[in-house]
Amino acid sequence: EYIDGIPLSDALKRYKIIPFQEAILAIMHIADALEYAWKEAGIVHKDIKPENIMVTTKGSTKLVDLGLALKPSDVLKSEPSDFRGSPMYMSPEHFLNNKVDMRSDIYSLGATFYTLVTGQVPFPSQSYEEVAKAHIKQPVIPPHKINHSVPLAVSLIITKMMKKNPDDRFQTPIDLLKELRNFRMEKQRQGVEIPMKVTLDPNGLVTATSNLEPPRQLFVLWQRLGYLQNQ
Repeated sequence: EYIDGIPLSDALKRYKIIPFQEAILAIMHIADALEYAWKEAGIVHKDIKPENIMVTTKGSTKLVDLGLALKPSDVLKSEPSDFRGSPMYMSPEHFLNNKVDMRSDIYSLGATFYTLVTGQVPFPSQSYEEVAKAHIKQPVIPPHKINHSVPLAVSLIITKMMKKNPDDRFQTPIDLLKELRNFRMEKQRQGVEIPMKVTLDPNGLVTATSNLEPPRQLFVLWQRLGYLQNQ
């Protein structure tokens, strides 16, 4: 399938940091896709990262590159020859060649969420060994301590997604979605509007609305919006 859009990694190169409101939209959409993939086919993606999340010109967000995706029956125990993925976003169990399931994808999605709102990967390093050790043992610096505009509640969600022990994370994408929706509802009660749909009008101006439930169409091509530049 040809996708007319850009990866979130390109948006990060241009804008450095994605405001948490927009980042939440992307994460909710991908979590929704992961839930569908797991529920319908038992698929574990195994390589979630900004490069594999596409924002299309039609306003949707797509998870791409299923080259490493496997069903749980195929990854009961990873072998050294199956050790593939993107180290900056890989779960501890992936590094340890342990069993991986949807909670590994949740960890990688958390690492992606972290990168979007802070502008840096959770464990910056030039050494593969150091990155692996950090993912396995080192506590992640909470995102709100790096980017003070990130709400504490969002920071806690991200750190829970990235817990070392899979049992301590959100157990399913639905659990994650519920937490993000609860955050959005609380912000709305406080009078803070979290956009649920972003569209581009003929004059190139951005209009955001919040009447879309669940989040299916989120935002259009970042580089055409000029949206972040106006924040």
